[in-house]
Amino acid sequence: MKKSGVVSSVPISRFYNNAFLSVEDPVVSETSLDIFLDGKFHTSITVLDQEIESLVRGLLFLDKRFRRQKPETFRRDGNLCHVTLKQAKGGKDKIIGGRMRISPDAILKLAQDFTALPTLFEKTGSVHTAALASSSILFWAEDISRRHAVHKLIGKCLETETDFTGKILFLTCRVTADILDKAIIPGIPVVLSLSAPTREAVESAREHGITLCGFVRNGRFNVYSGAERIG
Repeated sequence: MKKSGVVSSVPISRFYNNAFLSVEDPVVSETSLDIFLDGKFHTSITVLDQEIESLVRGLLFLDKRFRRQKPETFRRDGNLCHVTLKQAKGGKDKIIGGRMRISPDAILKLAQDFTALPTLFEKTGSVHTAALASSSILFWAEDISRRHAVHKLIGKCLETETDFTGKILFLTCRVTADILDKAIIPGIPVVLSLSAPTREAVESAREHGITLCGFVRNGRFNVYSGAERIG
């Protein structure tokens, strides 16, 4: 088994055209991490071992228990992540504004750009991708967990002090209510996904004034909430 970074090459048997072939297949590696906050154990996570500091930053920002704190220092010691916290301005979730508009053509163009990103999904088929966009893709991140893909993305945006107003969250994964929460907290008004939402996610999107579109691919999409922004 050959390993390069987070991807390993594994010998497998592939059935194709009524015959078995011996080939090498790329697979990603998962890593278990223990996160400590100010010296106290916080949680264990299993992740793709990339952009871990961004992940931790996004994870804490999206956890309402830490709305008045943010990471000050980050130290990695093998599978242990030690984070110290400092006080920060906190508050309520941002208000989702209604002024933003986006055309169907712009949505489909973003879908083309999103699916063309050089992600590990194209190589391995085993990761989720999340991207922040305006008229084009601004940042993107990937992980074996759809939630941690969003955590990494939000963390990268926080590191660059990106304003979430009028931005678009694009996802490869199904949109559950807890995934939608990760757009509500920073105030992202539009959520697009290659996959489908759950009923609870649709209800939450309607309650919070978020435009939610699913099955955004192959020249089509479904609008589940906030159709007034599209046109």
